[in-house]
Amino acid sequence: MTPKRSLARNFHSRYALEERLGEGCFARVYACTRVGDGSGDQLAVKITDLKGRPDDTKERIARQEVHILRRIGSQEHCCKIVDSMFCRRFHYIVMERCSMPLVAALEGVPELTELSIAGFVRQMLRALACVHSADVVHRDVKPDNFICSGSGPEATVKLCDFGLAEVVRADSPGVAGRFGTAPFMSPEMILGSLYGTPTDVWSLGVILYVLVVGQFPYIPKRPCANLMRAAIASGSPKPGFQCVVPGAELSPQVLDLARSLLGRDPKERPSAAKALEHRWFSPELDEDQRPQHSLRGALRSASKVGAFSTQSGTAQGAFGQTPDSMDLALQELQGRYCESDDFKMMASTSSASTADTSPSSSPRRKARPYGVIIKA
Repeated sequence: MTPKRSLARNFHSRYALEERLGEGCFARVYACTRVGDGSGDQLAVKITDLKGRPDDTKERIARQEVHILRRIGSQEHCCKIVDSMFCRRFHYIVMERCSMPLVAALEGVPELTELSIAGFVRQMLRALACVHSADVVHRDVKPDNFICSGSGPEATVKLCDFGLAEVVRADSPGVAGRFGTAPFMSPEMILGSLYGTPTDVWSLGVILYVLVVGQFPYIPKRPCANLMRAAIASGSPKPGFQCVVPGAELSPQVLDLARSLLGRDPKERPSAAKALEHRWFSPELDEDQRPQHSLRGALRSASKVGAFSTQSGTAQGAFGQTPDSMDLALQELQGRYCESDDFKMMASTSSASTADTSPSSSPRRKARPYGVIIKA
């Protein structure tokens, strides 16, 4: 799949929309299939509705994401861009489609131990290393933005959603702004300092801590995004680095890595590339130094506190029983091209694969106390 820039500015003459996969502040992600090429490529499209904003904020964000994705290029552990186009109301970014969110892949691992978790974390660090080598800071590194192709221990982990990403210029001390989801934000970002790629390393440290401990490193007295940011900024109460699973011990190596990634001074954190050299990832690590305790209880605990806001099996139909104005507009645009033979064939296949998907048959995502994306 070679990225290209579409000269024909009409997405709906080229692709058939399928079920909705996710939704963010500015855009929705749908499954889609290229009409009539017979490739069978599994694709997704991120659609930004540009209507309703007096300025061009949404359009600038969408175009910036395309720029970032093309800058990163084709990387094994980053979601690849396939196509992009723009019409009067909508901006479309067509990407490769991965089969499941990170939490579902972790749940599918037969024995969830430090060893199996290390395989996932190694791939996440590789993704960051690729992004940072292109002078890009992601600014919203969290479990929901890692998706997987394949399942179980053999899953390939990919970083997605570059809507908040920014290029750090060589002549600049960093970028500014508070972005992302509260528990994964770095102290320097919350405090309003200029920051660079170490902010993503901190966020990855939070993910590692959550996976092996089962709780966020900083826990406010009440589950509130503002209090979470205040706890991270102040560094109090300090992380306990103690797994919530009774009797489960963590290796000194994973605790050392977590502490280094969560260094409060960004200058003291290792780069993503350097972190990949940590002894925790070494296959030669002695068995008695790598505890075999199951960490599935930690994963369940992390889910309960809101570390994973995306749950498997919650995709909504692209055009549900009560579609909103965006759904109706997309449905109308799609309908204009339904008379072609290629489109009819693709639409028939799509309908058969999503016949049982409806708002009544798929549970809605529950609101999480910290799961608030902010842009300020």
